[in-house]
Amino acid sequence: MVIAILLLSGCCLMCPKAVEEWPAEQGVVVDKDTGEPIEGVYVIGHWEGYVGGHNVCFHAEGTRTDAQGRFVFPAWRNTGPYNTTRYQQYAPRPYVRGYKDVGGHITRMEMVRFTGTREERLAYLWKMAGSTCNQAGSSKRNLFPFFEAIYLEAKELSKTQEELEKLDKYRYWAAQQAIGVDGDETGSVSEYKARINKFLEGHLR
Repeated sequence: MVIAILLLSGCCLMCPKAVEEWPAEQGVVVDKDTGEPIEGVYVIGHWEGYVGGHNVCFHAEGTRTDAQGRFVFPAWRNTGPYNTTRYQQYAPRPYVRGYKDVGGHITRMEMVRFTGTREERLAYLWKMAGSTCNQAGSSKRNLFPFFEAIYLEAKELSKTQEELEKLDKYRYWAAQQAIGVDGDETGSVSEYKARINKFLEGHLR
């Protein structure tokens, strides 16, 4: 995936910089082989930066492409604790059944028809399920449809005991996005896990 680093004019590349007003982001998802737009693709956007040598994902958005393969993420204002992180960047990721992501550009992402085995597809889904955004607070909720769709496909494909056991991890990751909260709302670890379990009682069965 090609990542564009968005720099403020005149800023030092190596210096922390406050980025509060992020513009709207948009793009298109196409079939690399035909050039045709792909409708209904789940696209998530991560806004990331570095703190103390570690990458953090501090904001997330999610949407689906329209009939022309287009997607749009709204402009937003960053007033959270990570608005001075270094190397701030925006990175989109696409997912849809029957296809795999092969890169392209952040404004023109390319996918190809998936032709591998069931096991290879599950391996691909497992990789896509790692697209979490841990420090994004309540904006993580925008990622839930993406994670739910991946879980549902994995559920249909899973057959072996090991594959079936992995479904619990897909569910847990999806639930983490669905209950996404800001740092001062998370409470204790036990309270956090209780919220996840309560969510899972009625979802992702």
